[in-house]
Amino acid sequence: MDSQILLTGRKRAEGGFSLVEIGVVLAIAAVLMGIGVASFRNWAANQQAKDGAKQLSDVLFVARSEAIRTGVNHIVFFNTDTAGAALLAANGVTPVAALLIADVDGDFAPSAGEHRATVPLIAGANIAWGRTNAPLLVPRNGGATIGDPFSGTAVENSAQEVASAGNFRHPTQAATVQSWVIFAPDGTPRAFHPAAATPIASVGTGDGAIYLNNGDRDYAVVMSALGAVKTFGWDAAANAWR
Repeated sequence: MDSQILLTGRKRAEGGFSLVEIGVVLAIAAVLMGIGVASFRNWAANQQAKDGAKQLSDVLFVARSEAIRTGVNHIVFFNTDTAGAALLAANGVTPVAALLIADVDGDFAPSAGEHRATVPLIAGANIAWGRTNAPLLVPRNGGATIGDPFSGTAVENSAQEVASAGNFRHPTQAATVQSWVIFAPDGTPRAFHPAAATPIASVGTGDGAIYLNNGDRDYAVVMSALGAVKTFGWDAAANAWR
């Protein structure tokens, strides 16, 4: 009888799994699947923010190229125009993240027929302007800060600058963070402000940066005073922009 019981148990073990064993396997699979889904979601969110930064970089490149090609000032707005109004596509209805115009009439505002390119809002993506994790405002190159027109001023690292879509500055509007920049026909970026006595500032004033984040990682599109553009992502582990 005992040998018969042992034989039956062996056959059962060789023939399949018990319900407890199946339950354990399913539980482990569920945990692994959950980890995989979370990792994929984080990757997808970071990729969306990275792609958004790339599009902002591209629109600056197009603005410079078109200003040189046409001999007309081209303006790039981020988030809002100079009046604080939300940016809209040429149809006057669709919201956009960034807008490039050829300022043919010289009024420093989007007018009919002046729209040249847009960066769309990313539907369903948790992407916001400004930075949330990076304690350093802009990347540093060889110890020198680039793309930071507010360096050394009371505005640097202020709530206004941290939350702004861009941090451009007109020399006579030192306390105001501007989220727009103009490209002159010679291809150089210039700071501008409609209220200034000289609205378009001189060469060397157009450096600045655009910031966006997905709540987990920050990205920066940095432009030098001569128009060179580079995109960075904040590496929390290294505590540096990469």
